[in-house]
Amino acid sequence: MQDNQVLVKILTDYAIPSAEALSALLLGTVVYYLYVRMVNRVAAAGYIPLVLRSALISIARILLFTIVTLLGLGFFGVSVATFWAALSGVLVMVGVGFVAMWSVLSNIFCAVLLAVFAPFRIGDEIEIQDPAATATLRGRVIGIDMMFVSLSDASAEGVIVRVPNNLIFQKYVRCWPGSGTHSLRHFLSHDRSKTVD
Repeated sequence: MQDNQVLVKILTDYAIPSAEALSALLLGTVVYYLYVRMVNRVAAAGYIPLVLRSALISIARILLFTIVTLLGLGFFGVSVATFWAALSGVLVMVGVGFVAMWSVLSNIFCAVLLAVFAPFRIGDEIEIQDPAATATLRGRVIGIDMMFVSLSDASAEGVIVRVPNNLIFQKYVRCWPGSGTHSLRHFLSHDRSKTVD
C-alpha cells in the first residue's frame, strides 16, 4: 500500500507534469515550424520584404518560447502570477539601472562634444540660463572633465559650481571669451612643441 502511494505521488508530482510540459514543447515547436514555413512561402511569393520576414519569425519565436515556458511552469504548479511579479521586479531593476547608466553615458558623450565643438573654453565666462525660468548661473570656466563643467561662481568668492555636461546642451549658454584661451582645434592644428600663450 505504501509503495502504491509513493508511485502515485511520483506520477502526480513529476511524471504527469513532465509529460504535459513536453507535449506543450512539442506542440509549440510544430506551430513554430508551420508558421516559419508559411512566412517563408509568403516572402518567396514577394508579398512581404525579407526584413519583415525576419522580424515576424523572431517575434513568433519569442512569443512561443514565452507561452511554452509559462505553460510548463504552470504544469509543475508554479503560479503564473508569481512568475510575472518576479519578472516585473527584475525588469524594473533593469530599467532603473539603464536610466542611471544612460545619465552617466550622456555626460561622457556631452564632454566629448564640448571638447570637439568648443562652445566655450577654460577661462571664458559663461552664463547658463534656463529657457523656462528667469534664474541664471554665471561664472568663469575653471575646468571641464568627463562629467562636469566647473565654474568659479561670480557672485560668491571661492565657490565652485559643478554643472553636469548634459545640462549645458539643454540650456541657453552665453559666453564672454577670456584672455589666453584656446580651443581643441588650436592644439590639433599647431605643433605641440611650440609654447601656448
